[in-house]
Order: sequence, then structure tokens, then C-alpha cells
Amino acid sequence: MLRTRTIGLLVFLAVSMLGIGGCGGGVNVVQPGVVLKPNDSLRDSATRQFPPMRAHVIGVNAEGKREWESQNVTAHFLRTRDQALAMNAREFSLENGEIRLTRSDPAWSLWKEPMYLVVLIDLPGKGSEGGKPNDPRRHIISLNAKRWNKLNGDIVLKVTADGVVRETQESPVEPTEF
Repeated sequence: MLRTRTIGLLVFLAVSMLGIGGCGGGVNVVQPGVVLKPNDSLRDSATRQFPPMRAHVIGVNAEGKREWESQNVTAHFLRTRDQALAMNAREFSLENGEIRLTRSDPAWSLWKEPMYLVVLIDLPGKGSEGGKPNDPRRHIISLNAKRWNKLNGDIVLKVTADGVVRETQESPVEPTEF
């Protein structure tokens, strides 16, 4: 009896160590390039310059996604730059136009195989949106490889006066998939 339990425990431990047991094992994710494009309508009519806008991109797992879905975006951007970087946020400035998170950006190694990218934009005039669950300044991208099996290039997000809109179409997946 003791021998059977011991063998059962050893098999369980071996399977667990190989990563083939339990949930999350074998999840296939992509590491895409991401482009953030401010819409020309955001330009000042006199100077034709974009207003100061910061963007933060953070790679997260499923638990991190739930946390960021409830984060107040206004409060997030009140943090210092050092505090944001301590959260492994990759910071960009959109004042000069389009920016790109490349597939080889060092941030990917900090995020340790994320399942999602959380994109936050500090849009002028949208501070009152901060506590809303569907804050338009927050966009979360699933990195499920099945969603991006037809991706030819980067995932493109347009930044408008109303918020962040994904321009790149993803492939449909089962409702149970992330």
C-alpha cells in the first residue's frame, strides 16, 4: 500500500515538473510587435503638434490581467516614472507620433512569457474616466497564438481622442480561450 502511494506521488511530481499537468501547461502565446499610432485629430490645430501623451505597456499573466482591469488609469499615471518602471511598465511618449514595441524589445524578457499586454494611454481630457471598468484609455491584448495565426506584421492600436482602438483584426477563438 505504501509502495503504491509512493509510486503515485513520484508520478505526480514528475508530471508536474514537466509542466504537462495542471492548467496553463502548453499555452501557446505570441510575442508580436505592437504599434501605437496617435490619430491626427489629436494634433493642436495651430501648432500641428501632438499633446504630451505617455503610454505604458505591461506584459502580464491571467492574474495580472484581472488586477489591471480594475486599476484606475488616472491614478496609475499619477505615479512617478520610477514607480511605473518598477511595475515593469515599458514607457513611451506619443508626442512625436507613432511608436513601436518591437518583438526584440528588452521588456519582453522582464515580463517572463506574458499571456496579455496591457496598454495604458495618458490621454488629455480623459481624467474623469479613471475609475471606470471600461476606461477607454486601457486596452488589453490577448497573446493567444490562435488569435494571431493570420498576423502579418505588427498589432496596430490607434490612439484617438476617445481612447485606444485596435486596428488589427484577430482570428476568432473558442469563448473558453484567453
